[in-house]
Amino acid sequence: MKNRGEFIFGCFILLIIAGFVALSLPYSPTARLVPLMVGIAGMIFIGLQLISSLPRFAAKFSFLNKKREFFSADLIKQKKTGLSEKKDDSEKDAARTVGALSVQEMFLWVLLFSGTIFLFGFLLSLSLLVGIFLKYRAMAGWRFSLLSAAGIAVVMHFGFEVLLNVFLYKGYLFILILGR
Repeated sequence: MKNRGEFIFGCFILLIIAGFVALSLPYSPTARLVPLMVGIAGMIFIGLQLISSLPRFAAKFSFLNKKREFFSADLIKQKKTGLSEKKDDSEKDAARTVGALSVQEMFLWVLLFSGTIFLFGFLLSLSLLVGIFLKYRAMAGWRFSLLSAAGIAVVMHFGFEVLLNVFLYKGYLFILILGR
């Protein structure tokens, strides 16, 4: 076993998610839909990760332990500078700080997200900020950023408002202009 602490923590998280799934079972079918979808998917992924960390199954599930960092600091530095190799430790440290968010930046993103949700509602705010974050912070291309923002808006609209019949907050400005 690679790291016993990680295994114990994974088991703990698995038990917590299983508890939430069990608590959602008495709810009405509409109310329990989201906890069951998220909980069961989470339990499957955590279970696979726990199984892959056991020595007996490590070879069969080795593909789960390969790290794939889509927004890593090295990838961001390569996109910025066009360099694929770092020469010394000072460049490695610089590359680590390029992709990392400071506490102040994270706090500002949370404030920006909260403020835009209050003013413009969930659908517009979530898609707008995901697109902005992907383009300017994660340095993704325009097409990927716009498609991700549109995809999130579509999933949120159909998932919540159409399938679950849960209407998301429209935003203070829209309520002032259009009324409820």
